[in-house]
Order: sequence, then structure tokens, then C-alpha cells
Amino acid sequence: MEKLTSMENIGRGMSEKLAAIGIDSGESLKALGAEAAFAKLKARYSQVCLVHLYALEGAVCHLPFDSLSESRKKELKAFSDSLKSQVKPGEKAPLFQETVKNWEDWGRVFQSKEAFAPLAREIFRREGLPFAPLTGLTPGTNGVFRSGPYVVKIFFPKEAGPDPRPDFENEAAVCGRLAQQGVPTPALAAQGVIEDAYTFYYLITRFFPGKEAGPWLASASSKEQAAFVGQLKSLLAKLNQPAEGLIPPVDLLKRAVENPRLQALPPNLREEMAQRAKGLNLRPSVLVHGDLTGENLLVDAEGKLTLIDCADACLAPAFYELAPIVFELFQCRGGLLRLFAGEDRESFVEQVLDAVCLHDFGAHMLRDAPLREGLPPFESLMDARRFLLEKFR
Repeated sequence: MEKLTSMENIGRGMSEKLAAIGIDSGESLKALGAEAAFAKLKARYSQVCLVHLYALEGAVCHLPFDSLSESRKKELKAFSDSLKSQVKPGEKAPLFQETVKNWEDWGRVFQSKEAFAPLAREIFRREGLPFAPLTGLTPGTNGVFRSGPYVVKIFFPKEAGPDPRPDFENEAAVCGRLAQQGVPTPALAAQGVIEDAYTFYYLITRFFPGKEAGPWLASASSKEQAAFVGQLKSLLAKLNQPAEGLIPPVDLLKRAVENPRLQALPPNLREEMAQRAKGLNLRPSVLVHGDLTGENLLVDAEGKLTLIDCADACLAPAFYELAPIVFELFQCRGGLLRLFAGEDRESFVEQVLDAVCLHDFGAHMLRDAPLREGLPPFESLMDARRFLLEKFR
């Protein structure tokens, strides 16, 4: 008789659960099949989720759970979804009680501590981490909260619109790589998925008690700003390294040319940006954070930097980082630009223009920069070039 624990993906915990529902050998699991076994498990243990179904299928097929074909995963996902129904008398209600059918629904609830507290408490219980009442952090796209010494990020469910799994997998992979490369970033404490009213992916990192770099820079002394820029350059040198195969590549050129955010700009500027993007050399490609804003760099009491939120990381030329650094982190302040740019300021400005033409949010950066300073909107890249060069005087 084949022991359950000798099968692929089946550990002691899963073996005990299967035995409790009458599946006590590899032969009995194979005879019943992954779907039927999962249905029995779900009836007894409501917390089992889609990943457990993948594990069972892998056990039956002698495969690691993450080696299943995409078509088979879709079939298993459909079966798992079919088991979800209205809560019956005596059953537990979902931990997350809000309704999310579109992006607007998610936007209404994703910052709500009250809505996410029961779900977060269960996540921490499963991960064996101490739970503390949630406090809100700077909002982004996902639900992000502090819980004592930890930060939990709960990704939007697919019902909101896009599939959250690529974002989750990218960020988890990049977090691991940053630690290997010596980039200062909060340690990843846990990652996973929880099946509730919806499928929620999550990441838990250590909390870093720092101030957001944006407001910190606004009040920093010249000496503090110089030290900050020096650390930022050192951080970029460690971060922007080759990482082929770490995360799926993005077609940066196609995204830039077809970017709907271009519609926020005058027609002539839109066309210039698209044409400039088409002529860019995108090699060599390195790992970039892609969103180095004043919210995603933290400064501690000693002035040391830490990088957070890698959701927009991608493989791109290193100059891609310049767009958010110049327009969002530095807010185009001349003193910071002079510290960062080096001697060849004209070449630096051209690289910044390359970056905004390629960056996913570059159009919004060019839209917002003159508005922030009470200037007329840019009508061309020449306007943006003059604006930046003027900052160096």
C-alpha cells in the first residue's frame, strides 16, 4: 500500500486531513481522483483552497503542483469555483463580506481596515504570525495594512478586472532577488493565497519604521539631500542588474505606443512620445523597480534608505528608473537634479525624456509637472526639455 506522504505534494498535514475523510493510501486517492477528494476535504475543512486541489492533482499524476498544464489548471479552477455557493445554515460566513464585481467596487473597499481585518487575522493565524489590529498605510492598488511589526498586502481579486496572480508572483520573485543582491528592503515573512468569498493572494513583510522620502526630502538640508542621492545611486547600482528569467518580460515598446494614458496629452506631444519610444534601444535589459516615487522609498531616523513595493518591477533599460525619480521623487527640484545628474546635464535630460516616453505612467508625469508649478501644459517634448534644463540654472 502506497503511503500518502510518499506521494508528490503530500505532507504530513495533508495526509492527516485525507485520512480523516477516509482516504488513507495512495491507491484510495488515485481511485477517487483529485476533484472528488478535494470536494470531500472542502466539506470537512472549509479553509482548503485551490492550491490544495493542484497539490492533489499533482499527487495523482506524479507531478509537482506547479508543473500542471495551464489547461488542466483552468479545469481545476472551474471545479473549485463550482463548489462555492451561498452559505448554508450552520456554515461559516466568508471572512471578507464585501462585494467586488468590478474595479469601482474594489476602489470603494480596498482601504477599509474593518472589511479586511477578519481575513487578515486568518492569514496571520495560518502563517503562525502574531496578529495586531490593522492600521492603514499609503494607498496604492491593493489593500496594504500594518499589523504590529508586519505589513500585509492583500491583492485585488480577479473579479475586480485584471488577474492579480502575475502581480503577486512578480513581486514575490523580485522581493527574493532584492535580498540576494543586497538591496535594502523589508524582509519577506510570508506569501500565499487564501480562498474566501474570493481568491486573495497576499504578501507579508516586516514593517520598516521610516518616513516617506517625498516629504522627507522637502524639508531635508542640503547635506542630507546629498547623502540621500548618494545612497540612491548605490541602491540603483545593486538593483539594476541582469535578471533574465526572473519574471516574465513585458513588451515595453508595444505598451508605450498603445498606452491609453497618452490621451491625457495634446495630440502633437502624444505623437512625439510614440515616435521617440519606437527609436529607443532597449538593451541591455536589467531589473528595474519602475516606481521609485516618494512613497516607495523610506528614510529612517539615521537617514538610511529602504525600498518598498515592487509591484511595478520589470525588465527594462536602466534609464527607465529616471522618469519616476525625476518627476515624482525629486518633483523636478533643481538642487536634487544637480546632485543626481552629474556633469553632462544635457545628456541626462535626454535620458529622462527617453524614460518618460517609455514609462507606463510617463504621459501623466508630463501632464502633471507643469500643472504642479502653475505653468501652461507641455505642447511638445521641446517644452519638457526646456523645463528640465531650466531647473539646472
